[in-house]
Amino acid sequence: VSTQDEFLELYATAEEMTASGFTMTGKTSLDELTSTQATLRLRRTVARIDLVVQERGVTVHEVNIRGIADRGYLNERNNVSNPATSERTDFHKEYADTPLANSRETLLYLCEQAGNTLTAEVIADINGGLHRMTATFPSEILRNRIYTIQVHGNGAAVSLTVVADNWEEGDSAESTPDLKGVIDVEAS
Repeated sequence: VSTQDEFLELYATAEEMTASGFTMTGKTSLDELTSTQATLRLRRTVARIDLVVQERGVTVHEVNIRGIADRGYLNERNNVSNPATSERTDFHKEYADTPLANSRETLLYLCEQAGNTLTAEVIADINGGLHRMTATFPSEILRNRIYTIQVHGNGAAVSLTVVADNWEEGDSAESTPDLKGVIDVEAS
């Protein structure tokens, strides 16, 4: 038994919201219903951070993200905020044995948060030179979004950018094996 206010104040860590699948929430007003059925669109309670390295001659050795709120609200609020008990943590990942090259990788999931700007620091080898680059995330990290850290390196022009995009389900496609298929090696 809970009041509506108590229910809206529930919070959890990103790990708790993603442990057994994604926690998803949505809301609608019963006053606005025109029939006995309602369609409710659910959204993930967390954001996702990906690292993308797609340029030739670029390898990532280390990634650091600083200023991450360790918990967030389960239910979406009118204004993005953090629970009063939340603390700031950092994320660190090293690619010591096999640096990341020519790929995309999901780094972590974050709670929706505001009030402290997150920063990303990447140490990358770009055409034989080691570079330390930093980028700043938007001031509000919103739920159900993908934030992509893109590492660019082209000669002397190196950069690190953060791009935000909606996290929606893409189109699905099915494939079936062709048991008597032939591969044209020359055209492949």
